[in-house]
Amino acid sequence: MYAFQATIVALGEVMGGPMSEEQQKRLWTLLGIVLKGHIVTSFTYKQFAGIAALVERVFASEFEVVVGGKSLGAAAVSRRSEIEIADFDRLASKMEGVRMSSNELKDVLELIKESG
Repeated sequence: MYAFQATIVALGEVMGGPMSEEQQKRLWTLLGIVLKGHIVTSFTYKQFAGIAALVERVFASEFEVVVGGKSLGAAAVSRRSEIEIADFDRLASKMEGVRMSSNELKDVLELIKESG
């Protein structure tokens, strides 16, 4: 098993079910990672924790919530806290004047803002 496959399996454990091929492709694209068989793609604990938090926020609504063996459906995913909402509502003003070589980080932050 390649390191990136182990990461996907671990993310599935975090989310309570396996990630689909489409979700995996979206994740790697979002992270800007191009998978190649001859290149080892592995992550530190802190990197994995960040990726898991991103996956939870962005993909949570696509996973089924099961409690005590009973499905609550994807709608049971927790909503953002008031502090998180306030933080991300000010995202545009916080990003003013911040210079970036590309818009990828801004795009990720906007995706997180809109995801929950």
